Amino acid sequence: TQPRDHLCTLKAASMESGLDNHRMWQDVPFNKELGVMELNAVDLNSYYALDAWCLGRIASELGRDADARELLDEFEEMKTCINDRLWDDEQQLYANRFWDGSFSKRTSPTSFLPLLSGVATPGRAKALVESWLLNEARYWSTHVISTIPLDDPSVTESDSPLRAGIWPPMNYL
Repeated sequence: TQPRDHLCTLKAASMESGLDNHRMWQDVPFNKELGVMELNAVDLNSYYALDAWCLGRIASELGRDADARELLDEFEEMKTCINDRLWDDEQQLYANRFWDGSFSKRTSPTSFLPLLSGVATPGRAKALVESWLLNEARYWSTHVISTIPLDDPSVTESDSPLRAGIWPPMNYL
């Protein structure tokens, strides 16, 4: 079945992220035929990897060794894919990648989710933390992690907290 037209939009797809009004979704091509953004998102892939790892550990505790191995193998495969395809050497961070192969230059706290999911390599984790997370010109603010870089020229005082300030769910993670 085809999705309903009002649900098959860039706005509807961006709302699935939990960061509905975020600048990282601006200028992302939307494939109406498939009903998806033409973007491989760091957050969704990191959550998927973390889910596979957690479920693998649960299966192991329950003695379901075949399920555990399958899920932990899935985690390792996702870890490899994220590191191979979503690490942007130029920016030195995990970045959303368009289907044409180019990286998005719009960053967000979702770039730090490979730290949470156990995907980031030690060297990449260090680069993320030192150059981005703890950098007071980028993300580290009086309210911990801002939703977009503090040096983003598009931020105005009238922007909503999600567009310019903090977003509690991201800080919680």
